[in-house]
Amino acid sequence: MKTRKPAGTPALAGLLSLVLLVGAACGGGTPAGSARIGDVQVTNATARATTDDVSALYFTVDNGGQEADALVSASSDSATMVHLMSTAMEGMSMQMREVARIEVPAGGRVELAPGGYHVMLMGVARPLKVGERIELTLKFERAGTVRLRVPVVSYSGGQ
Repeated sequence: MKTRKPAGTPALAGLLSLVLLVGAACGGGTPAGSARIGDVQVTNATARATTDDVSALYFTVDNGGQEADALVSASSDSATMVHLMSTAMEGMSMQMREVARIEVPAGGRVELAPGGYHVMLMGVARPLKVGERIELTLKFERAGTVRLRVPVVSYSGGQ
């Protein structure tokens, strides 16, 4: 008994290969707002759209290594000042405080998100608009320095 391949299968496979090749050539291997250095991977980075000179950046840091690491600084050409921040309840109000470092445990994850750790941009040169991308440089104590392009998005709900 002879089996038949569906018509168009070689053409579809060729088209899929072409799409994957073009995507890889255009940087499709690393999504926007993501980067890796050593055992540390930064993912889902976003910057808050703004109409004034202050913005916040949020992302996830995964440490696949056997030793703890720490985010020790951040910088961006989009702002005159960049700070590592923590937000926490103190009594009946939320308080933001600058922190010297954000610990990332061995084999662990840290989420920088509204209401917790985040990177604060102050002195933003011009309002950040949805759809733009800004450059962000993160320095880790052990892994070193990594640059990434962060998409600007809209946050709602008073976050």
